[in-house]
Order: sequence, then C-alpha cells, then structure tokens
Amino acid sequence: MAKKLKFDKDLYGLFDVTIDASENEIRKAYRKKALACHPDKNPDNPKAAELFHELSQALEILCTESTRAALIKAYCERLNIKPLSTADFGKVMKQVFPEIRPRRLGTRGHSRYCYAAMRKTTKLSPPTLPTLGKASLAEETDEIYNQSLDEDCWKPIKIWAEGQLNSTFKNIRDLSTHIQKHQLNTPASNSSRHLLQKKLLQKETKEKKKYT
Repeated sequence: MAKKLKFDKDLYGLFDVTIDASENEIRKAYRKKALACHPDKNPDNPKAAELFHELSQALEILCTESTRAALIKAYCERLNIKPLSTADFGKVMKQVFPEIRPRRLGTRGHSRYCYAAMRKTTKLSPPTLPTLGKASLAEETDEIYNQSLDEDCWKPIKIWAEGQLNSTFKNIRDLSTHIQKHQLNTPASNSSRHLLQKKLLQKETKEKKKYT
C-alpha cells in the first residue's frame, strides 16, 4: 500500500516544476514521469510502483485548489514566510529609499506618515486646450486681433468710427475691411477724403449748435 504524502515533501520537485507552475504544466510533467516509472514497464523495480503512486497523489494535491492552497500555506509556515503587513511595507520602502522618513504610529486613524504635512489639491484648474475644430483664416485672424488688442483702447475707436462712418463694427478687422472697401485709406481718392471731411465738419457744426 502506498504511503500517504505529507505536505513537507517537495511535491513540485517530483515533477521538476517550480511552485508557480500552471496546472497544464504539472499534468504534462506527470504524464512524462508516470510513463517512465509505470509498474508494467518496470516489473523488476519495486520502487517504481511506489513512485508511481506518489506521482498520482501529488498530481491530485497540486491540481486541487484547496489542497494546493494548504500546501502553499504549509510551505510558507515551514520557512517562516508571513503576509506583508503595513509595517513591513514601510521597512521595505526604507531599504529602497534610505532617506525617506518612516511613519510614526499613533492611535487608529491618526497614524502620521512621511507625507502627512503635505496638502492635497482637491481642485485643479483645467488646462488650456487648443481649438480642435478647423477654423478659417479670417476667424483665426480675428482671434489674434481680439486677444492682442486691449479692449479699453478699442472701445473709443469703435464709438468714434461708428459715429463717423455710420456703420457697426464688431472688431478692428471689420473697421479695416470697411476702410479698404470704400477706399478711405487711399490718398489719391479725393472724393473719399472730401466725403470724410464733410462728415467731420457736419459733426462739429452739430456739436457747436448744441452748446450755443
């Protein structure tokens, strides 16, 4: 009768696999080992039958989730391997980063860590992102003008231009387009210059009559 295996025996060593071997790897190693030591192929070797039964029991243990977990637990207890606790983690980090300050333990919920004095930022300003839509050249130019030109400087110019030219201008580009369209900036255009002077004179005359 085959002896019952104990967890203190190296079951993984029977199959020449490591402790992290998968079930498929263990079964593949079992078929190879079992075929080599099968009693029918080794009738003159009394240890062949015993080894064959050990391989069968080891396969059952390693391929069953509960027994394999118990085996790993027994293996860790034998080597005094314990689960990593919070304090152990601090010791490990101290070895990796020697200059880091260890935490100071306090009552539950009041432990002080090396980053306890740091403030957490709960609100962050969103980053400025570029416009994803494809804007036209005119829209891009308007945006550049609107951003670069101070609003306080543009406001009196806008009021004066709308009053003199009897038109509405959203921005300086509209004013520039209006001047070019009516050729108000051409020195050779006497009619345009006279028209502008006439409007200015009428404006001054109205203002004088208003205050007299």
